[in-house]
Amino acid sequence: MTTEDGYPFSVYVFFPDDSWQKEGEGLDVVGAMRLVSQLSRSVGARMGMVQRIIITDSGDSTCLEWEPGLGITFPKDTRDG
Repeated sequence: MTTEDGYPFSVYVFFPDDSWQKEGEGLDVVGAMRLVSQLSRSVGARMGMVQRIIITDSGDSTCLEWEPGLGITFPKDTRDG
């Protein structure tokens, strides 16, 4: 499933107090990556006010995660085998 624009990605920012905010919705992969890049270099991120940033797809699966000190990491493969 995709949004009306046909793009399936959303970007969320999580804060140390366990709150979160949707920063982008209906993004293509390039737009989502640009937004993560901007948010991860923001003043708030540099001050420690951002705990993590994720990109999700239309199925609500996490496609990418950014964490301070670790940078961009992809979720680990949890399949058996």
